[in-house]
Amino acid sequence: NDHLKPVVPQEEKPKEVDRWPTLDKNTRRELYAMIKDNNEKELAALVKQHSDNAENEVIDYLSSFRLSDGSTFLHLAAKNSCDRIVKYLLEVGCDPCIKNEDDMVAYAMSPKVLLLQVSYTRAYSNE
Repeated sequence: NDHLKPVVPQEEKPKEVDRWPTLDKNTRRELYAMIKDNNEKELAALVKQHSDNAENEVIDYLSSFRLSDGSTFLHLAAKNSCDRIVKYLLEVGCDPCIKNEDDMVAYAMSPKVLLLQVSYTRAYSNE
């Protein structure tokens, strides 16, 4: 009987335009791995390796790309305690105020920041 049911046309989603056409999948994977591994020197070298226009595209990718959970690369670096990468991403212009799907900014995901906040709270709550 299913073949007798009318077919409801599904709306086609407009194909998303790739904002970073010069970055192939391998380069994107390399960037992700360098961030996760706290490899700031290689990341900076890869960014510099691109021409001026492509370098801007790489920086835009680093600051604008969203992972599946809505996090940015800054969130990823903070979550994995990648201090050098966090510093580098902030230096190239990544916005620390962007929130992920859990409504968290990057610094709130850092275990080190959490420990500092807990220590600070304990130190001043004993007065």
